Amino acid sequence: MHSSKVTSEVLRILLASMGQEVSNRSLANSSYSLDRYEMQGKIISPLLKAFEQGAKKKLPINIKGSITDFSLKLDTGRYTIWAKEAAK
Repeated sequence: MHSSKVTSEVLRILLASMGQEVSNRSLANSSYSLDRYEMQGKIISPLLKAFEQGAKKKLPINIKGSITDFSLKLDTGRYTIWAKEAAK
């Protein structure tokens, strides 16, 4: 993945806000949070692909809005996601 640090932070925020829209303005300031296509192409799409390959299920993350004003949402559902914090 292009940025595993950003990917894990975005996933952490989505998990904490499950079922709610998360504005790009509430994410850490980076090229990914300023441009929907950067976020979608380099963070969300690779995350979805990796999750589907590993879990054999789709991760229900939606992204909508304009190029500079967009939101992400992890839909609620019948699934469990376990995350392990990397050693520092």
